[in-house]
Amino acid sequence: MKRIFLIATFSILLYSSCTFEKSEAISSDCLSPVSYSADVDTIISLRCGGCHGVGSLDGNLTDYAVLKTKVESGIFKSKVFITKEMPQGGPALPENELGKLKCWMEQGALNN
Repeated sequence: MKRIFLIATFSILLYSSCTFEKSEAISSDCLSPVSYSADVDTIISLRCGGCHGVGSLDGNLTDYAVLKTKVESGIFKSKVFITKEMPQGGPALPENELGKLKCWMEQGALNN
């Protein structure tokens, strides 16, 4: 009986020390790869570059490293997809462009 108790206790401690990283599944709409250089950079330059270009106080989103930081912090997703604050003062992004941005983020926001 003591042996079963020790094995059970050890198993519970071992299992509880394991961590699982939560990852979001890639949606079925995002099975085709989205390229930063061919897709995302073009969208960002055309739709965001006017306010978020070189020398911008809010960050040069045409620079991959800055954009990646905004994506990782959740700021980009919040402002573009949730509150839909961006692009400010301009027309909303077309659904196909929003879809490409969403897929690029789901695929890891790679610099490809």
